[in-house]
Amino acid sequence: MGFFNDAFDDGAIHTDWASAVGTWSETGGALKQSDETNANTNIYAILSENAAASYLYHWKMKIEGTGTNRRAGIHFFCDNPALPNRGNSYFIYFRVDSDLLQIYEVENDTWTLKQEVPVVVDAAKWYDCKILYNPTTGAISVWRDDVYLTTWTDTTPHTIGGGISPRTGNCQGFYDDFKVYKSRSAATLVTVGNSEAIYIQNTAPNAPAATIYSLTLDNNNTFSLAASATVNIDWTAPTAVVVQDGSGSDEDNTTFGNMLSANWTAATDANSTLAGYWYQIGTAPYSGDVVAATFAGLTTNITYNGLNLSAGTTYYFTVWAENCSGLLSVQASSDGITLVNPCPFNDNITTDYNNSEQLTFQVEDYITASNELVAGTQIVYDAGNYIDLQVGFWAKSGSDFRAFIQGCLPAPLAAPVVDAAAIAKENSAAAKNAVATAPNLEKISGTWQIYPNPTRDILYISWQGAADEGQSGNIRLLDIQGRVLKTWQYEGNAGAVLAVDVSEVASGIYWLHCATENAAVQIQKLVVY
Repeated sequence: MGFFNDAFDDGAIHTDWASAVGTWSETGGALKQSDETNANTNIYAILSENAAASYLYHWKMKIEGTGTNRRAGIHFFCDNPALPNRGNSYFIYFRVDSDLLQIYEVENDTWTLKQEVPVVVDAAKWYDCKILYNPTTGAISVWRDDVYLTTWTDTTPHTIGGGISPRTGNCQGFYDDFKVYKSRSAATLVTVGNSEAIYIQNTAPNAPAATIYSLTLDNNNTFSLAASATVNIDWTAPTAVVVQDGSGSDEDNTTFGNMLSANWTAATDANSTLAGYWYQIGTAPYSGDVVAATFAGLTTNITYNGLNLSAGTTYYFTVWAENCSGLLSVQASSDGITLVNPCPFNDNITTDYNNSEQLTFQVEDYITASNELVAGTQIVYDAGNYIDLQVGFWAKSGSDFRAFIQGCLPAPLAAPVVDAAAIAKENSAAAKNAVATAPNLEKISGTWQIYPNPTRDILYISWQGAADEGQSGNIRLLDIQGRVLKTWQYEGNAGAVLAVDVSEVASGIYWLHCATENAAVQIQKLVVY
């Protein structure tokens, strides 16, 4: 199993290598030593070697130059690779000008030739070289181009090594695809992390950190082809997000007692892709006492419905990212959003007030109205979902009328709120707050139909009323702050259907303001998911 690998294809020598003697460079996708005058060059890399395993050193090599004593090879199992002869170690030489393979032992930085085998070594020819060393038995075996050449056994073998080191003498030496394997069982653990067998992460989500190679040797000294598998590694969590309350810019207050929204910045991860985001809602930062941790996928905004919020309470969204390695970012909390001025009851109401009073109706769901407002009447309708001005509704000249679709009326606009008794047509206190005078609204004899709601892409709008009230109409899409986002023109006879595309609108809650040319108005909450 491989635990060292360098293909020399980065354009520069990797920092794992230390150039000690000679002129070393990464050239043409290979490691090159170009100083022919030097009899003992040295470049080395630190590698942990011990008696617990056997080691296979595998590389490609060629020898060039104009001298008459050209030689090159590698030191292995070096306990001090920075020394001239690498402390205590072994090394092999292939000699071009004498056609020899030589095996050397080094003790106390002094080398001794141990075995010499005749073998043809051509200049400027790439060879595939392998050395197998067993620290337990002391056996050193050599292959070239997968042909077994020789074995020499050290009766007092080195059992502690600390590095590998290419070595050339009086030549230009080239090295490529340098790999070191160590023996393994049928299954083995490959450690990951700083100072471990694999000590780097992916440099990008689609750039595997490592490739694991494995091969086998049979009893006839024949190696299999190497099998390999790439490995994606990421031990760094994604970046933290920044969370805002609301569906857009950060909001501090809400009048909706049954829903909360939040959005957040996108997390990044240089080493692997994001799996998605988690969120929770609580009554304190980083708390999940309202909504427990929930996976949101890759969206960066959420609206959570079906809540039962308490007036005056501040609620917090906590969001964190997860990458494809299962690592979680630091949690980030919003600064909180407070439920203010909640609606006083959950009922729906139908009103037909026509006396000269000043009243505000507030509900969480919807209001249907079919009354005629006489001169002097001041009425405010405020509903959480929609207000349906039905057939028969008429705000006559001299009356004041306002309609709001925003959960509950903000305090600066509020007149006294009617109670259940008032809804039952019993008297209530007159309002002290003035409301703006509305234009004279003609008597309505139709209604708008809007479907589906909620929607994601196509919304259908149709006027159902008398033909003379359905010739044209104006449709406006507003955000919850009342800003107009889109406008459409409705044309056609009553019953005609207008299809509008809202697929480019961000998920959230909006208001749809529909009006005919004769002021048949309907305001309805629209949910886009």
